[in-house]
Amino acid sequence: LVAAGFIPDASYLWWAIRPSVRFPTLELRIADSCTRIRDSAIIAAIYQSLLHYLARNPESFREWEDHHRLINEENVWQAVRHGIDARFANPVTGEVTVLAAWADELVALLAGSARELGCTQELSAIADIAMEGSSADRQLNRFQSEIASGATKAEALKFVAEDLADLTMCGALAASIGDPIARPVYAE
Repeated sequence: LVAAGFIPDASYLWWAIRPSVRFPTLELRIADSCTRIRDSAIIAAIYQSLLHYLARNPESFREWEDHHRLINEENVWQAVRHGIDARFANPVTGEVTVLAAWADELVALLAGSARELGCTQELSAIADIAMEGSSADRQLNRFQSEIASGATKAEALKFVAEDLADLTMCGALAASIGDPIARPVYAE
């Protein structure tokens, strides 16, 4: 694509996970905008623990290699469309599961890696997201609540924006005072 002149460099390839063009890391491109630093720490812990686990157990998901990519795309669509209420198809067994059950399985699978990386608390907190919802869930709930209370759409959107600003400030404050769930998670 670069040679054809379609893109200037490989950073224009929009993958969910890709090697960084500039740094010796893998980039997770699906979680760019968490409104709570706590959610960012949880996602970082999942990502790091999963990579650590896979590096130590390269054969562990070998059976997942032969499934059709459309299963992945459908699972992503389910997450985007339904949030914490999404149902996911296991690409190997075809069994359907919900986010909370999947999160519990993932925490159990990655517990050893999280312990080695020092992010057990953050990894375990994925259950909180599965129960409470993501930022999108909170925004929709607040918007719908305000509309139900008689607010106009513009007023409801203003309340949502104020909530987002408050969450951002609270996260920055928590990180600055050393809240362990708000602190960045780094692998060595």
